[in-house]
Amino acid sequence: MAWLPGAWAATPLQAVASAAGEPQICVIAPRVESDADGRVDGTVPNARPTLVVADPLAELQIERGGARPWRAHIHVSKRAGTPIPWPLAPLKPGEQALLRLRPRGAAAGNFASVRLRAAADQELRSSERLVGRLGRDPKAWEQAVDGALARQQVPLAWALLFDPRAPVSQALQGLRVDLLSQGCGPGGG
Repeated sequence: MAWLPGAWAATPLQAVASAAGEPQICVIAPRVESDADGRVDGTVPNARPTLVVADPLAELQIERGGARPWRAHIHVSKRAGTPIPWPLAPLKPGEQALLRLRPRGAAAGNFASVRLRAAADQELRSSERLVGRLGRDPKAWEQAVDGALARQQVPLAWALLFDPRAPVSQALQGLRVDLLSQGCGPGGG
């Protein structure tokens, strides 16, 4: 796999979710960024984003459309960096969802917040068609991740990299490990 030198390391990769009074947590995927006020958000190119955090989680909540939040307590045996597939119905184009993440060791009710917005309909469909074309071919997936990075489409690259349908690939797993070891800044997560 021919990673472009510095293509993924030259820009902020992840964000530390931490608005005023919230615990800090390093979100690897989906690709999110912090604004000047510490709010963390991102537009996801797929309707079922995979969540990957560099810190051990105790609890995850997902709020969308004013409905009662979906919630799960994360077992202590679940390692940091383990991908968490989207547990709900797919996001609709432009739909927002609020992820509330409680790191292990944080007090009950003390969550970091990450706001996700699904991309426009055309982008969601394009991403789904791409995954369908890639099938189970590891080389095709590697080339698709490389191509997304070359076009500066980091959210798409990370969506592909952590998609549960991706085939087993040493090269893809190597990048996943690199991202997790880097965490949200110098010295890792």
